[in-house]
Amino acid sequence: MKKRGQVTIEFVLVCSAVVFLVTIMIASTNFNTALAREKNEQEALNDFANYVQQEIIIASQMHSNYTRIFVMPLHVIGKDYTVNTYQNYFLVVNTSKFVANRGIPLLDAINRNMTAGHSYRINKTDAGITIQQI
Repeated sequence: MKKRGQVTIEFVLVCSAVVFLVTIMIASTNFNTALAREKNEQEALNDFANYVQQEIIIASQMHSNYTRIFVMPLHVIGKDYTVNTYQNYFLVVNTSKFVANRGIPLLDAINRNMTAGHSYRINKTDAGITIQQI
């Protein structure tokens, strides 16, 4: 017959092992959820960068005197963002955590920093493509 102290110690060890295993499972689930959320946020940012890129590509394929207005949303994936162009042919969309880069047709004149929540007019003329805040 086991002593009462030994039974108590075994009970505490079994309970501790169960708590440890449950904690490991919860931590693993939280880690996987965080990875999935980050992947979804990066995909959403990529989709937004594709949207801006497509607006510029569509304008580049149109005939002269094409004009279109598009609106930059206040937030992307619930976060503040910036849209910049570099050397008039490289588009970069940033949030505090993610970056999306896209190549674009050569732009003649562009606001190098497009601001969230503003409307922009994209124009195609014989001289080239321009984007202006309106």
